[in-house]
Amino acid sequence: MNSVHTERDAPEAARREGGEPGSQYTAPNGNNDILVPTVNSYLLAGHLPDAELIIYPDANHGFLFQYPHEFALEVNRFLTAAKAGPPRDQGQ
Repeated sequence: MNSVHTERDAPEAARREGGEPGSQYTAPNGNNDILVPTVNSYLLAGHLPDAELIIYPDANHGFLFQYPHEFALEVNRFLTAAKAGPPRDQGQ
């Protein structure tokens, strides 16, 4: 994870931390998940190289049902970036 942001720093409903578009791993979660504690998502993203952490505010384990449109956009963005492959180095 490269940076830490607060919910008020992000203009969209979900806030992203670390990772770049095209990251191999994404860890979405609600900020109040008691089944899979939110802190575990931070730990997971911190241990995976270039992982992207997405935390949905005022959400719990059902964040994908609480934010269906936002989550669908994130899934589509993630899969599109994965399909495109890692960014190529300009110098090579």
